[in-house]
Amino acid sequence: MENLDLFESLYRRYFPKIYKAAYLVAQDENIAQDSVQEAFLAAFEILKKGPVDLSRFHALISAIATKKAINFIRNKSKYVLIEDSFMDKIVSLNTNLEVSPDTITYAENRMVLTYALKQLNPIYRQILVLKYYNDLSENEISKYLGIPVGTVKSRLYRAKMFLRNFIGEQNKGAGCDEKR
Repeated sequence: MENLDLFESLYRRYFPKIYKAAYLVAQDENIAQDSVQEAFLAAFEILKKGPVDLSRFHALISAIATKKAINFIRNKSKYVLIEDSFMDKIVSLNTNLEVSPDTITYAENRMVLTYALKQLNPIYRQILVLKYYNDLSENEISKYLGIPVGTVKSRLYRAKMFLRNFIGEQNKGAGCDEKR
């Protein structure tokens, strides 16, 4: 009974953030809901096996949920809107994604970036979500996804490069120069 009470309190505490992370990866409410449900079921099984470091429980469950979301996406290619708070973090990254303020507005840049994120492969979008939405380090992402740190870094790099190149191409078409 103790595990059930603990599980219920963890579910209530972390569900909103885990759902948002899964949604940011999946871009679909149904996939996000299914992913979170399966992730919490997996977490319940983990809790039944023995003690768990509860200080990092949210990171573990977020990694499980985003993995589940990617698996669901592989079976379904449906994209919807990207959440505003995540977009604000991505737009504000210091990765040379912004263009010269006198040639394009923040809103226009954000619109292009929203479209670019929708085009991004889900495994790269997953890394961005875990890094910039869940504020996990590369080492934590590596641990929770079960992939080498180098793979995490290369996926993060590729995601940023894709976004930078995509925005640069969009700006060229609009007659804008990318900020260097």
